[in-house]
Amino acid sequence: HLVVQGIEFRFFGESGVCLDKGTKACVVRNNLVHNAQRGIIFQDSLTRDNAIWHNEVYEQGLVDYTWSQIKASEYGRQGIQGVAGRGNSICHNLIHGYFDAIAPAVWGNLGQLHLNRDMDIMYNRIYNIGDDAIEVEGCAQNVRIHGNIMRNCFVAISLAPIEHGPTYATRNDATYSFLMFKLNVGVPSEGYSYCYHNSGYCLTRGEVYGGTGISFASAGMIPIDHKHFANNVIVCDNYAIRNANDHHWIDYNCYYGVRDGEPPVFEWEVEREGKWEQTEYHSIEAFTSATGREPNGMVADPLFRSTEGAGAVERVHYAMAAFGGYPQLNNPDAGDLRLKETSPCIDRGMLIPGINDNTPDGTPDMGAFEHGEPGKVND
Repeated sequence: HLVVQGIEFRFFGESGVCLDKGTKACVVRNNLVHNAQRGIIFQDSLTRDNAIWHNEVYEQGLVDYTWSQIKASEYGRQGIQGVAGRGNSICHNLIHGYFDAIAPAVWGNLGQLHLNRDMDIMYNRIYNIGDDAIEVEGCAQNVRIHGNIMRNCFVAISLAPIEHGPTYATRNDATYSFLMFKLNVGVPSEGYSYCYHNSGYCLTRGEVYGGTGISFASAGMIPIDHKHFANNVIVCDNYAIRNANDHHWIDYNCYYGVRDGEPPVFEWEVEREGKWEQTEYHSIEAFTSATGREPNGMVADPLFRSTEGAGAVERVHYAMAAFGGYPQLNNPDAGDLRLKETSPCIDRGMLIPGINDNTPDGTPDMGAFEHGEPGKVND
């Protein structure tokens, strides 16, 4: 029951603020945390029911190194990170310059259902992130990722793996250079995930793997099941979907190619004689005919109001790319993913009780924003 408010924490070798050893019902709000390996960290299974709200958390200097150098180092690189108990809330923060922005991740604890449970990650503004803007991985039981804005990040939302679930990602919008949704790590991921009404566009263009909308792990590598995607709008580079299979439900999504409208690729894998084989489809009609997925989906320009920098940067291999190799933003407000009046995504969404059944006209749009509304519904 402590409140930490209005303080500047700077130049620490570990973390600026640490919630540890059973910290309960505390509030960390309106603070400035910067130049620390980890800005704010919460840890210990008894640490629960804390609110981390309205803080600005940033790091400087990581732009001087490549992705692979930072990934291989022992240096802490998360804005808000932790493994703790139930009921922690991370909302309305401004985070920039870190490798990972928000990273509540814990793997291999299938019997500990209380870890990182009942967590809210909502209405955060995130930009200039070298790897994952939001990295919710592992237990993630009843975690709600809602209404976040992510600009100029490598990966927008990582759900790799979700061991328990359910995890919900709703009405987030992002600009990314590598993956909009990352599910492609070599660890079993059989928890339920529901990704509804998200919007995003890719900053890069090129022929090297990357710029993908939804990237699953190959079922030939690991068990990966129970992932649901609906009412999302994704402007991607090469792949709309990679390694999808019949263990996932995918429909009512809109895709578009950032490379002058060049159609994105849909990849499907099936098991034949004990081996998983991938097939690429170069139209959504062919993908639907062969797989039964996306019968109500479409490939079309969603006509976002503004996609600043979309497809402007030639992509290089991700491991060699400098974190600062892409133009850095000065704020998280570049881009406007609301739909124009003539968008084909208006009134094309699937009705999902509890998710979009409060829209003004009773018919949901695809994407993070309802047409005619100044902000996101379900606020």
